[in-house]
Amino acid sequence: QTDGRQLVFLATRKGMGIVFAGEAIRSLGRIAAGVKGIRLRSGDAVIGADIIDPTKTLAVVTEKGYGKCLKPSDLHVQKRGGMGNRIHKVTEKTGDIAGVDIVSEEEEIMLITSEGTVIRLRVKNVSVLGRYTQGVKMMNLADGITVASMAVVTKDILEQEGDALQEEGVVYAIPEAADPEDLLEEEEEEMNEVEMEEEDEEMDEDLTEEEYGVDD
Repeated sequence: QTDGRQLVFLATRKGMGIVFAGEAIRSLGRIAAGVKGIRLRSGDAVIGADIIDPTKTLAVVTEKGYGKCLKPSDLHVQKRGGMGNRIHKVTEKTGDIAGVDIVSEEEEIMLITSEGTVIRLRVKNVSVLGRYTQGVKMMNLADGITVASMAVVTKDILEQEGDALQEEGVVYAIPEAADPEDLLEEEEEEMNEVEMEEEDEEMDEDLTEEEYGVDD
């Protein structure tokens, strides 16, 4: 829910994301088709949506157990209906994006696999990385098993659980630390990505008002 003054965030399975003003979303009836939030490339799909909170970070998790946190300030505000910018480097090693959510350091993340296994991680232990990185290993998975979804354990829920976590012997997974060499390689690729995004943004500027209409 937005009052129009907030920033809306959409993310896709292939690692793209867009931030735009909430006022760009019209108030429509139940049977209306709605308006276009992000222009998708072939084979892509929206995986999540949220309201940007500048005091928190954006957690991104992939199907093969990689993930990171991303600063909202790294995301450029664009027009609704554009192609967006890259928020995660999706590769064969990482798999597609499995989940995204806005989180604070006091909260926790739960990862649920395709076979029903659940692990918990403290957000404060997850590396904060740039948009062009593929993240760090957050969960070890057997062949054929993927991360199906993620959920946030909010501060309120943690307070309600209290000492029950210790009594139940809940074990927290510890994500791997970011590899400096991998980060350097990814930074070298960043310039090419920036050039491609600038071209996409120029294409977005050419979109007509009709393309931002209710029927899109």
